[in-house]
Amino acid sequence: MRVLIGLGSFLICLAALLAGPVAQSVLRHPLDVAETIRMRAEHAEYFDTATLTARTGVPLTVTTVLRGDPGAGDTGRAVWTEFTSITASDGGRVGYRERRTAFDRRSGEALVCCADYVDDDRAAGQSGLAFRWPLGAEPGTHMYYDPLFKRAFPIRFEGTERLRGVPVRRYVQRIPPTFVERLRHGLPGERSTPASMYAEVTRTVWVEPVSGVPVRTREEHRRTLRTPDGAERIVLLQADLRTHPEDEETLLARTRRPRVWSALTSTAGPWAAGSAGAVALLTGLYGLRRRRRSATAEHQQQVPGDDLAEPGDGDHGDGPARVVPGEHVERLDR
Repeated sequence: MRVLIGLGSFLICLAALLAGPVAQSVLRHPLDVAETIRMRAEHAEYFDTATLTARTGVPLTVTTVLRGDPGAGDTGRAVWTEFTSITASDGGRVGYRERRTAFDRRSGEALVCCADYVDDDRAAGQSGLAFRWPLGAEPGTHMYYDPLFKRAFPIRFEGTERLRGVPVRRYVQRIPPTFVERLRHGLPGERSTPASMYAEVTRTVWVEPVSGVPVRTREEHRRTLRTPDGAERIVLLQADLRTHPEDEETLLARTRRPRVWSALTSTAGPWAAGSAGAVALLTGLYGLRRRRRSATAEHQQQVPGDDLAEPGDGDHGDGPARVVPGEHVERLDR
């Protein structure tokens, strides 16, 4: 019975651990990653710097490759490098960007360490969310880093949806026209005219909250060159980019294991362990109580022969008389 009580207590404690510290400590963003994500705009506009002409209605593809550096990470942080290229349908490259970022393996927040950089800037000071959302992402507002601007902007929760049957949370980031950089050589074709790049982005990200994996993204970009008077002179890029359906399916598949683990540790596992523990504990306590009752009853049972003496026998009439060995012999001698 004591074995059952001990087992029950252990299982109940295990259920509490599964629902709390174990579930929270085991899930982490991976150290290593090998991921390719494509986004496509069917009808985009961009400025061809080779011919100094604007091209419109052109399909564009943004290809992002993520690679992990396990040797630079540890139990608390991961270090990933992101390579992003924009290509037109004819294969011409419209843009390229690269960054290396360290981030917290639970919160997804960028960390300043590990030789991080954005393009050729090693002092970019990355902050906010990098590649992943917090594990168990809650509705609310986060700061999300944009490598073009080299700063983080708010990205706000705006609703819950189901994507291929999986519950996801939708976050939207709206960056108004913002200064990016001043061109060294002036306006293309008019180098004597100073010009600056401005960009605006509306970014919508659908996140599977348990794993913190963004499974779908839509980015509406507009980049222009402005002269000092604020006038837009050239549209560098205008595109409505969306995650490729095949890559969306791959990203959703990456969320399956964390979702199963979370269900086991937060619901099924604690419920099963707690129920089994309660049954074992109650069975053990009930058995122990019955054993104690049996022992008490045995101790209180009358000694054989106690019921042989009748009231009034012997010299004293105030209670049952015990038959004393030898007493009957003594009376016979009289």
